Amino acid sequence: MLFQADWINFETQECETVEIPRVGRSCGYYKKNEFADCGSPCPYFRKEFSLDKKVRKATLNVSAMGVVKAYLNGLPVADDYLSPGFADYRKRLPLVTFDVTDKLKQSNALGLIAGDGWAVGFVGNRMERNCWSDKIAVAAELIIEYADGTVGKIVTDNTWKACAGEIRHSDIYMGECVDHRMSLGDFSVFGYDDSDWSDVNVDKGTLDGNGFNGFCRYADKQRAPVITVKHILEAKFLHRDSENRLVYDFSQNIAGVIALTVKGERGTTITVRHGEMLEKDGSLYTANLRRAKATDEFILSGDGEEKFRPLFTFHGFRYADIKIDGKAEIIDIKSEIMYTDLKKTGCFKCSDELVNKLYENIVWGQRGNFLSVPTDCPQRDERLGWTGDAQIFVGTAMFNMDCKAFYEKYICDMRDAQLGNGAIPGIVPVVPHHSDYIEEIQYISAGWADAITVIPTEHYKTYGDIRVLTDNLSAMKAFVRYCEETSDNYIRGGNEHYGDWLNVNDFSDFSVLATQYFAFSAANVAYACRVLKDKEEQEFTRLYENIRKAFRKTFVDENGVIKSDSQTVYLLAYSFGLMSKDEIKPNLLRKIHSADDHLTTGFLGVKFLLPTLCEIGERDLAYKILTNRTYPGWGYSIVNGATTIWERWNSYTTENGFGDVGMNSFNHYSLGSCGEWMFKYALGINPCDDKVGYKKVKFRPFVDFSGKLTSADGYYDSIAGRIEVKWKTLSDGRVEYTPKVPESIENDFDFSAYSSVEKVGNSFILKA
Repeated sequence: MLFQADWINFETQECETVEIPRVGRSCGYYKKNEFADCGSPCPYFRKEFSLDKKVRKATLNVSAMGVVKAYLNGLPVADDYLSPGFADYRKRLPLVTFDVTDKLKQSNALGLIAGDGWAVGFVGNRMERNCWSDKIAVAAELIIEYADGTVGKIVTDNTWKACAGEIRHSDIYMGECVDHRMSLGDFSVFGYDDSDWSDVNVDKGTLDGNGFNGFCRYADKQRAPVITVKHILEAKFLHRDSENRLVYDFSQNIAGVIALTVKGERGTTITVRHGEMLEKDGSLYTANLRRAKATDEFILSGDGEEKFRPLFTFHGFRYADIKIDGKAEIIDIKSEIMYTDLKKTGCFKCSDELVNKLYENIVWGQRGNFLSVPTDCPQRDERLGWTGDAQIFVGTAMFNMDCKAFYEKYICDMRDAQLGNGAIPGIVPVVPHHSDYIEEIQYISAGWADAITVIPTEHYKTYGDIRVLTDNLSAMKAFVRYCEETSDNYIRGGNEHYGDWLNVNDFSDFSVLATQYFAFSAANVAYACRVLKDKEEQEFTRLYENIRKAFRKTFVDENGVIKSDSQTVYLLAYSFGLMSKDEIKPNLLRKIHSADDHLTTGFLGVKFLLPTLCEIGERDLAYKILTNRTYPGWGYSIVNGATTIWERWNSYTTENGFGDVGMNSFNHYSLGSCGEWMFKYALGINPCDDKVGYKKVKFRPFVDFSGKLTSADGYYDSIAGRIEVKWKTLSDGRVEYTPKVPESIENDFDFSAYSSVEKVGNSFILKA
């Protein structure tokens, strides 16, 4: 939409002195510290206005090059944080909209605080600042609809005032410094004395594809809900470490911030560091954060009880340590858990507490990584939207939470990132300092780039909104055609792929994986064309068949052994329709049994392991692998204390300690993609292609007769209504399976996996 507002900014500066002349000075002197490279103090903006007519509705639109928090008449306009979110700001600037009708008075003041965020602060694996801009800017438009039918607007322009305030720096990776001695008080109330404040700078420039040369007058309405605080956890004090730091445990690995209530002397500095684990000596483990300092600093004013809460950062942590330089007492300490405001839609539980903990860890991993985009991890100097992680987890994510708008936004980010030749990068949004790398080598990684076909297809089947296919079909086609153009007789090359990332000594040939995913994406495009009655359906159907034939001829020998002979290549071959269950079964079982009935899959294969075992008649083995407590497997991390999904199968062991600190996240959701199996197979809740969006549900359960699980139950709040399932083992070894759906949802049943089925009331008695 076109802003009627101007983009405004205010250049704050830090000076080489410890003097602070008085609160409210726009050039307040401040001593630089170790965080001087984290940016300048946050700018504060304000504007007063009065109303002389009755208001029917008032809407505030806000955007920023950086991040922004809006206030009206002394209160936040919403419970949002880090708005307007993360995007490739060269392509679009997200805009957030708030209804502020009930917050207006006759005399009003509108205030904005802005921080560096992704656009100005550190971001990307190269850890560079100013990737989109070297200055923060904001734009706001308050649209007031009066009862008499007229419309008025309050917009950012040269009449606004600006000042530096108590937030001395803010950075997503590094943390935030808040100095209460520099507090501006209630700056967003009418009548506030801003005589010491400065004029703002107005920038009427434009944003172009070559870099940031000003500010765009256009903003794109935010497609996903805002980031907000979803949960609060109390802290448990553990001990003082050897450096006299107070160490706290929040019992759960999360993404968010710590809120403190303290009382102490003026000038006392409280430094809060964040970490996911503790060293053996009880001190905070921070090596895996790499260059991210993840440290907040609070300086007391000395005016009674003081509350501190970072505004423009977030951290991934379970533990924190606190150092007090001066005299202060910590009265209260809590963690505020932040992620995109997504409604819970799924629940799974069973008789095995380890599996229950696994599901809980999967959900917490999603919570910790769904901040504006689906990130890989929330703690270290990365926190990027890796496309491979996103597509492999999409099915699980959509069972757990209502991700409709969230993924629509991310798919839009992928379209923004798509190169002219159709290729999709591994990281979306693309950080500008990555773009030369991506465009130079012109390649796509199998399983990562394919997100452009996988996520829209899964989204459509889950939510039934055909617009996700109409909006993305062109991008999906362009990607698959790129794969075809760069293939050799339908075989994709094997260079420069991530492969089955972090597999357990079970390498999958890159060319095999790339060709398999090429086929999968071609099938997804053919499906989308069929749904949309697109005339090019046959082109992609033929393409899929040609890839399938080429794959079998090139990579499969007379014994059905696929080149590189890994668990994953068999799982993908079956799941993508390239080989039959009878063809892959003997070799897949051979590989699993040779690993002592353990998985060896990485990011790409793990999603398909349990479903494939159920499909080939090996559900007992599926439940055995699910419940394994030894390495490698999901249970191994749990017995070693995991409260989220780890990046590596062995991120930590009691025998060997921490894994490679160069890449060792303890909150990384990808390996939790087995959550989809819990709903579709353990509970049997499946969508139907003839009536997508769960207007019709197929119950096709694979319950456990091996004794690993003796019961399971759960629900999925589909867009059509709640679907519930529970089952339990009876005394004679049979299983009682009870589904429940509202009358508005049609249902179908597939009990072909059982030798006999008996209907008793609303339940089915199943025999293996």
